[in-house]
Amino acid sequence: MDETKIAYSPITFTELLKKSITKSKPQPLKRTDINQPSTRWRQDDVAKLKRLVETGSDIPELCIKLKRNRRSIYRKLKQLGISVRPSVPDSDLNYIAQNYGLYGAKTVAHQLKITETKVRYVAKSLGLTYKTRNDYNPPLPRNPLPYEMVKRVAFLQRDNPLSIDKVDDCVLLLYKTAGAGTPMLAIHMTDLMEAVEDHFNRRRGVISGACTHGWRK
Repeated sequence: MDETKIAYSPITFTELLKKSITKSKPQPLKRTDINQPSTRWRQDDVAKLKRLVETGSDIPELCIKLKRNRRSIYRKLKQLGISVRPSVPDSDLNYIAQNYGLYGAKTVAHQLKITETKVRYVAKSLGLTYKTRNDYNPPLPRNPLPYEMVKRVAFLQRDNPLSIDKVDDCVLLLYKTAGAGTPMLAIHMTDLMEAVEDHFNRRRGVISGACTHGWRK
């Protein structure tokens, strides 16, 4: 019985290894693949988009649940005239409204344990702005933190015979804690009134006069 001769092409182990690596190496992702638009929107897709927005889903959640890229989501929302509201609870919304202008996005996000992007999104939707410490006049020496804020205010009438009136006689005491404790700061009411009048461009004596005699209509 004649044996059939099979011709083998000579190949070295190094060449075989190179071929194996080349075969297993993934193809680079083209830029056109990254920016490839999503598929056409169907009626049920649009209905699902509206439901998700109503329940408070943000853009990243919409991209995941609808399996579409940001550009497609933004374009469809613009066509429908829909504004995505930030999905935060009312307590967080109130905290952002009260503290964003003083602390900024980083501190507020740290306190609420949410992303800075979401804080800025909420602040923008509420029309809030944040000024850095150098934007104040005079500039703040450092950013105030929540635990440095005043927790209690007390008024001290000194009954000083040299005082002109009750406002001149009064001293404002500021405390760090809500209960008993050592005052963190004391200021004469006359100095405080003058600073407030300067800030709001009011003439001297307007606020102190209102405190002792009431506002004139």
